[in-house]
Amino acid sequence: MKVSKVLSDLAFGKLSNQSMAEAGDGTINVRYHPKLINCMNEALIRLYTRFIIKEKDLTLELVESITNYHLLKRFAESNQPQPDVEFAYIKDLDCEAFQEDVLKVLAVYGNDGRRVPLNDPESCTSVFTPQENILQAFPQESGVFLGVQYQAKHPELTVGDLDQEVDIPPSLYPAFLSYIAYMVFSDMGSQDAIGRAQEHMAVYESICSEAETRDILSTSLSNTNVRFSRRGWV
Repeated sequence: MKVSKVLSDLAFGKLSNQSMAEAGDGTINVRYHPKLINCMNEALIRLYTRFIIKEKDLTLELVESITNYHLLKRFAESNQPQPDVEFAYIKDLDCEAFQEDVLKVLAVYGNDGRRVPLNDPESCTSVFTPQENILQAFPQESGVFLGVQYQAKHPELTVGDLDQEVDIPPSLYPAFLSYIAYMVFSDMGSQDAIGRAQEHMAVYESICSEAETRDILSTSLSNTNVRFSRRGWV
């Protein structure tokens, strides 16, 4: 759905009795758009971190001189040249450029398509994630590739474009709206507003907890090695 639809749902729903929606026609006064876009971005981060809503993969080429591989745009092949980058180890394509959207590394696959141990200190072949956007692989011969599957974040929404897409599963959309409302009322400061903020947070937690209990957003880590192989690295 688009940002305009989210604003309309807020105007007709959780923010309907607020001055920002006083027109009563499903619109939000434009001067409140920056605040609500900020709230949307915060709600998206919360949900995309709590649930694996979007998975992506990338390919790393290992070199003997590098141990810590920073999963940042400036190390992507599609983003070259960079004055301080000697080797672009993220092997992406211009048509499928790496977006620097890593929240968490979920799985790693080797040249043979088999899963590599991740954060396992008992394994001599394990790779590690000292930070969410760093993959630590100990030096070895060049020409070795790793397929990295990761939990991706939602693209950041910007002010002024009501046609931007907001990608939220239908089951979590009410939680998304509730978290936005929680933030709005939390900023008001009055005792009544704080009470309403807590109510919206309770709804948010209830929906999220149910989704976790029922495993509504269950995902599989079984496809990255297939994609990795098809790209020709195996």
